[in-house]
Order: sequence, then C-alpha cells, then structure tokens
Amino acid sequence: MISSRIRGTYRTLFAAGLILASGLPAFGQAPPPPPPYPVPQATGVPRTLPGDDRQPSRETRSDETGFALGTAPKTPTQIPAAPGIMGRRGAAGVSVSSLGDTEGPPAGTLDATNGGLGSDLWAGSSRADVEALMGRLPIATTIVSMRTLARRIVLTRAAAPVGAASQAFTTVRLRSLLGAGLLDDAADLAAMAQVRNDPAFARVQAEAILFAGDQDHVCDDTTATRLNNSEAFWIELRAYCYAIGGDEAALALTRSVMDAQNIDNGAFDTLLDDIQNKASQNPGDIEAPTALHLFLLRRTGMPVSFHVGARLGVPGLLLAFRSQQNSPEDRLKAAERLLPSGALSAQELIAIADAQPFTVDQFATEHAQVQQLPFLAGQALLRQAAIKALPDARPALIYEALTTAEAKNMLGIAAVLRQNALGTLTPQPAMRPMAGLMGHALMLTGHADAASHWADLLNPAMASDKPLLARFQIELNLIAPDAARQAHAQSGLEELAQEAASQTPDQAFAVLALGLYAALGEAMPDAARSQSATAMQQNLPGRRPAASLLTRLDQAARAPERKGEALMLVLNAIGAGGPGDLAPDVTVGLVRTLIRQGEAEVARNIAITALLRYRPALPPALPPAQ
Repeated sequence: MISSRIRGTYRTLFAAGLILASGLPAFGQAPPPPPPYPVPQATGVPRTLPGDDRQPSRETRSDETGFALGTAPKTPTQIPAAPGIMGRRGAAGVSVSSLGDTEGPPAGTLDATNGGLGSDLWAGSSRADVEALMGRLPIATTIVSMRTLARRIVLTRAAAPVGAASQAFTTVRLRSLLGAGLLDDAADLAAMAQVRNDPAFARVQAEAILFAGDQDHVCDDTTATRLNNSEAFWIELRAYCYAIGGDEAALALTRSVMDAQNIDNGAFDTLLDDIQNKASQNPGDIEAPTALHLFLLRRTGMPVSFHVGARLGVPGLLLAFRSQQNSPEDRLKAAERLLPSGALSAQELIAIADAQPFTVDQFATEHAQVQQLPFLAGQALLRQAAIKALPDARPALIYEALTTAEAKNMLGIAAVLRQNALGTLTPQPAMRPMAGLMGHALMLTGHADAASHWADLLNPAMASDKPLLARFQIELNLIAPDAARQAHAQSGLEELAQEAASQTPDQAFAVLALGLYAALGEAMPDAARSQSATAMQQNLPGRRPAASLLTRLDQAARAPERKGEALMLVLNAIGAGGPGDLAPDVTVGLVRTLIRQGEAEVARNIAITALLRYRPALPPALPPAQ
C-alpha cells in the first residue's frame, strides 16, 4: 500500500503527463444540483414495505391500511451502518428514440411467480405518457397498499413502452424506487439492467449500488463507466476500486489526475486513506456529498451526520437516521422529516421515541411542551410520560396524544407509538367519550379484537352513539371478518342507509361505506344496497381528481394492454396522501377499477384505508372523561 508521502511523490512525477495521456480535461468540481428527492412535508403516517410480496390474509389485512407496522430494511453485512438511497441526479438524460435502441433486455425482479403484473404491462401505452406517470407515481407514500402496488408496477419485468422519450425507462424506475427508500429493490434492479451509452442511467445505476452497500457490484462491469468518464464522481470511484483492488500504481496515477484537476482533495482523500489504512479519521462536514462519500463513510464505520444527510433530502436523511452513532436528537430530527416518505418502520419509530432524553421539567409541563415541540418529539414525550405514569393517568395521556395527532392528520403515528399500551387498556364506562378515537387507533394497528371492546362501550339506544357504532361494525367486518361481525355489519349498514338518505354530517361517510360494500361484493341488506345505488348519484363534498385524468383512466381501464397505465392512473388519482379526503363516489369508482384490473386485494385494502382515514368523522366531538 502506498503511504501518503510516497503517494505525493507519484503525484508530482506523473500529473502533467497523465492529463495528456488520458485525454481528460482539467476541471474543478462543479457544485452539486439540488437533491432530486426534496424532503416532503409531513402529511401522513409512515409505513415500511413488508419484506416479501405475499398478499395479507384477511386476519392480517388491517396491517395493510397504511401504517408503520413493518420491519427495517436489511443491512448489508459488509457495511456497519444501514443502507440508504440515492444522492444526486447525475448527468443529464439522453434521448431514447424507441424501444430496443438503448433500453436493453427487459429487467425487473418480479414476474408471474412472485407478484409481477405481466410482461405486456406497457404493450398498448405511449412511452411519453407512461414516463410522465411513472415520474409522479406515489410510491413514496404512507399508505402501504398503494406503496405495495406501486412497487410491483416499478419492479415488474416487462418490455419498455415504445416511443420517443427523454430518458431511459429504467432510469425513471430506479429514481422512483430510490426516492421511496426502497434501496434493496433499486440495487437489485440496477444490477440486472443494461442501458447502452446513457450517462444518466449509468449514474443512477452506480448510486443505487453504492447506497445499497453492494460491494459485489461497486467495482465490476456494472460501473464500467468509471473507467473512461472524466466526471469527478467517476474518477473518485475509479480511485476507490484501484485502492481496494490493490493496484497501487494505477491508484497513484489516478490520484495524480485528481490533483491536477483539483478534484475533491479533502473529504474523499481522507475517506480513501481510511479505507487503505483501516482507520476512521472523520472527514468532518462534507459540503457537496455524493453517493460515494456516504458509501465510504459507512464502509469505514463512521456515521452520516444529520447536516450532511440533510443536504441530500430524503436519501441522506434516511442514512443519518440509521447511523446509530448520531445523537438521539439528531436521529429524531431526521425521522421527523422522513415521516411522509413511508421509509421508517414501527420498530424504528418506537425505538427513537424511547431514546429521547427528556428532562424532569419537560415531564412536569408535558401539556405545554407538546404544543411547542415538533410533532414527533411531542409524541415521544407523551409516550414516555404515559409509560412513567400511574395506571389511572395513562388513558388520558394516550387520548391526548391521539387527539393531537388526529388534528394534524397523523393519527397512525400516534397509534403506532402506543399500540402496546392501547392493547393493555381495559375500557371502562367512564371512558366512553374516548371510544371512537381509541378504537380506531387500535384498528389502524391491526388490533381488531381490542378495538371491539371500545365499541362495546357505545349504547345502540342512544342517538348520539348510533353512527359511531355503525362505523365500528362495518369497519371491523372488513378488517377481521367472522360470522358475528358480518351479522353486526348488517345492522350497521341499515343504520348507514338511513344516514345516506339524510342531510346529517354523517351522510358522506354513510354513502362511502355503502358504496364500498357494494363495490367489494359484501353482503348487504336490500335497503342498504338500493340506497347505495341512489346515493352514488349525489355530488358530495371531497377532493376530485381532474376530469381529464378520470377520462383517461376510463379509457385505459377498458384496454387490457394498458393495464400498467390504468393502475398508475388510479394511484395518481388517489395521491400520496391516500384516499381519506376523496369524494365518496370517486373512491368507490377507483376501487371498482382496481377490481376490474384483477387487483381485488389491493382494492379491499384501499377501501379499508378510505374508511379508517375518512377525515370528517374523526374524532368524535366528545371531551375525554374526567
């Protein structure tokens, strides 16, 4: 191995001749472009994609309603820190004129045996249309049923759609996966994809591999662009590969070129020296981090700091969050900004909440503190306060956390952070005002049996309790059906049929519930089914996608060769925030379309999400019991 002193001698001797011999232009490192995946504003609840592609059984369907119940992504054994995702866009895209010119053979990890959607997924669709839809695909979402379907769309092995395009189709797919934090999926796709003479694809491909910590592919033919590309990123990668390959002469020559071209002689030099000398000298703040910088940090066992990660948006923040050496406070800041991405698991959220070092004074003034702290920090404080509190005080603290979260449309996070505590509470008659919120929080985390105990607090003879009881009955039957719940659901549907014909505040939810039961083919009383058909004709409030999008969806859904396009249009119509604020007839129509496309399980899960997250009906306008 060449020491720093000898390496300096090599640089002095070879620099001038190398520039001429290599034909590489001398240049400084240009400032990086903005992060390709800006940090979204928190609008929903995190959920990590399950580790396999199996559809959930009915008994576990409530785990598929859009909340953080998964496990953290696997961590490559070669690298101490957990994996992350892409840092920069890289070079500008190339023009791909038509299928077969540069795309290479179809690539994808999913086929008919493991959840793929068919090799003819794009057969009848316009390339430009599909590329635009893929770029907007809400795969980075907190709604896991949508995330799962979007993942299947992106990873299906199918020939690219035909037509002129601004970039390779696989480039768009990789960016979608990386932007959603699906690092392992992106690396798998990157390793098998082949796109010729496309700098943008080569950069995304290399970044996917680097952030996955895939050392098997970092220096093989997958990143062959490093051998002849004059950009700083590729020259640095070339130097790293020479270093770990033991080619000291080639490494010295490459570093001489880097010196002559003024290419990152700071952080990269320090990190590469660490690799060579098996050291861990922290390079400090990295002003323009790339995927390679973060790969080398992890390779040497050093953390990605919050400040470095934040410069790369969601990808860097994910790495910073999973760097255990960072302080709990910095990791919580990263988690706060990552909430809408769907990249964090329940286990990760609970662990970081419990790691926060709150003071005695903060616990003494927790109610005031919650109003001042960022959302996740406030939830962590209330969680720890409830754990420390006497049993009689816990229900009120849990209810406060849920009401605070519901006001910000983030009930699922609060539910996840206290799902165990909720499951151990014994509902008491004095807690009746809490029943709606407590029960729905339990349903959001898959605890249907515990939720039913809160429903038992409601009095069917009281007019104020009837709508909420009906809601419990129809939701529990869809989430965890059995004979008793199906019978109770019929009573709930009869109550909702009356609400659907009225002008009460519960009318829109009643119409939504009846329409979804009819669309899913569930058993219904005749009066409820008849009322459902009538109610769908009403122009009820709620978000409505553009008429042009719905018209295009109708056309695509009628053409089997446009299935991929139709599914993406459904997901884009719902949006990353989920279906909770859609107009009832829109939600029912989208669920029917999914069923016609052969995605009945996805349709059911989205229907459940729509019911559980329907905004106008939660929480009940009742104060907590004193």
